Amino acid sequence: NLANAMNVSPNPTSGNIVLSVDPSMGEISIEMFDVTGKSVKNFSKFQAGNINLDLSGFAHGVYYIQVSTTDAIAVEKVVVK
Repeated sequence: NLANAMNVSPNPTSGNIVLSVDPSMGEISIEMFDVTGKSVKNFSKFQAGNINLDLSGFAHGVYYIQVSTTDAIAVEKVVVK
């Protein structure tokens, strides 16, 4: 289950986060959405593991990080303060 295989920290954040995704998930895509559902950032494809993402350029607020594999999608809420 992808949702159980991922974690975001620190949350809330004022800049960098680490998105931890179980390496058994293989290649993942990451997209970030604002509270209205608008896509605000599409990150490159990554191999699952510990991925550093810089959110320091984003306005304060709530965002949703969507992680996709070839057969699953999971969403994690993150707060930028």
